Amino acid sequence: MRNEQVLTPQQRQILQEVLTSVLPQETLARLSIFQTENQDFSQFKEDIIGYAENIIGAWLWKKQRDVCRAIQNHQKVMVCSANTTGKSFLAGGILVNWFYDTHSPGICLTSAPTEEQVKDILWKEVRVARKGRPGLKPAEATLQDAPNHFAKGFTTRDYHSFQGRHEANMLILLDEATGIPAPFWEAATSMINKDTHRWVVIFNPLDSTTYAYQEYRKNTWHKIHMSALEHPNIQAELEGKPAPIPSAVRLSWVERMLAEYCTPVVSQDANPTQDFEWPPNSDTWYKISPVFEARVLGRWPSQIATALWSEALINYCETTTFALPSKGSKDAPEIGVDVARQGDDYTVFIVRWGRSVVFHERYQGFDFKFTTGKLKELAKTWGEKTGHDPKKIPCKIDVTGDRGSALVDFADGFNFIPVNSSSKAISQKAYKNRRSELWDVTAKLANDRLLEWSRLTQQSKDLLRTQLMAPRRNYDAAGRAVISDKDEIKKILKFSPDDADALNLCVSTSFFSPPQQQEKPMDWFYNTATQFGDYPSWKTAHL
Repeated sequence: MRNEQVLTPQQRQILQEVLTSVLPQETLARLSIFQTENQDFSQFKEDIIGYAENIIGAWLWKKQRDVCRAIQNHQKVMVCSANTTGKSFLAGGILVNWFYDTHSPGICLTSAPTEEQVKDILWKEVRVARKGRPGLKPAEATLQDAPNHFAKGFTTRDYHSFQGRHEANMLILLDEATGIPAPFWEAATSMINKDTHRWVVIFNPLDSTTYAYQEYRKNTWHKIHMSALEHPNIQAELEGKPAPIPSAVRLSWVERMLAEYCTPVVSQDANPTQDFEWPPNSDTWYKISPVFEARVLGRWPSQIATALWSEALINYCETTTFALPSKGSKDAPEIGVDVARQGDDYTVFIVRWGRSVVFHERYQGFDFKFTTGKLKELAKTWGEKTGHDPKKIPCKIDVTGDRGSALVDFADGFNFIPVNSSSKAISQKAYKNRRSELWDVTAKLANDRLLEWSRLTQQSKDLLRTQLMAPRRNYDAAGRAVISDKDEIKKILKFSPDDADALNLCVSTSFFSPPQQQEKPMDWFYNTATQFGDYPSWKTAHL
């Protein structure tokens, strides 16, 4: 039997100071010399940094320490991290072990998108930092010593096992959270309901068309961004000093990423608000790519190849204010109406005048009389404001699924125009269907600086931003653009993108009022619209 002596806290502190001066930090992080089975961890229940330093023997850099402090002060913490900044070590090696050692009873639930990410990355860090202390189950992503005291790793396919757990003390930790589907987020939301509960999500912010981005837009999270350029290794190597944590991000990696994913910009053409100067104060500039933004800077990309909208484009639409057309000018206001189809959907009205969206209103459900009356009232109101005949103002109504068709049948002389998003596209060579065309053209008009909604309320802006960032643009075998369908978007948002659909309608091409003849409105609209078969002429006709 080994003859071991348990060190007092004072002895451990002295030994740690000596070893810190002679050993690399990553070696210290894996030592078990300061750990004993009988050690009392209660003093670290509200001190994650103290636990990391005294029990794990780890040195944390500034942003890791910021995350630890945030967890102690906030119930929900979201970390957007660059690559190789120590996020998995922080999540598994520090947070999982800290919670298990200091909260009994208490349960810690962790998840990542794949089994490899759970067992070979996150829980590898748990095992390495755990060495010498009890509770770890061999070959399992589990720590446990009682039915009400455990930590466990789940993959996204384990959704039903993950949900429904409750304990007075609880930590939920989602790693690589952009790859975790909505049901896990919803389950966690239902379980985090006490002051003693904590929820931490960590991810590389590569894809804004994910549920993680929808959560990021909420004000309920304390958010921290970890840029690789803030890491002490980068700062040290820029000064010609050795990297203090050799296994973490290195200057050579940053420079490789810069060469591979960024484009040099002539200094006099550089835009300091958009372009990237490297090295600092060198007057050498680059146009950065989405990959570089996410993987190096730890922030959501301003533009994603498959994303229809971008943060930068929506920011432009929210903050730019165009002059409105003069009253009585040829530019008539146009109204888009998305009609509710299910009980939790909204009926939405949006008014555009010239290049500006000037009105947005929504209500839940569908009441035929109210919706018809509201639409006519809007036409009258904006007709008076703009100097146009209310009955000639284009009111474009989504009739997909026939719910909005009743409005068109009771137009009473008003210019109610049916739009069926499931019908053929106007430009059939460019788009798979009318819906893809509506979404894509709105984004293109904004990208061409022909659209803004700065006059809307902040609530309206937030609704539009959330919904517009959800879909992707892909292409079918014929090379036609295909936008995510409504069911796909609802899986991300957990609600219907009714406001974005109404926006698409109010900026879509209206052409002119139907002739007074026995031609069905849908037939007239499609037959009239097909004369404008491509985007450039569409834009010219539109604005």
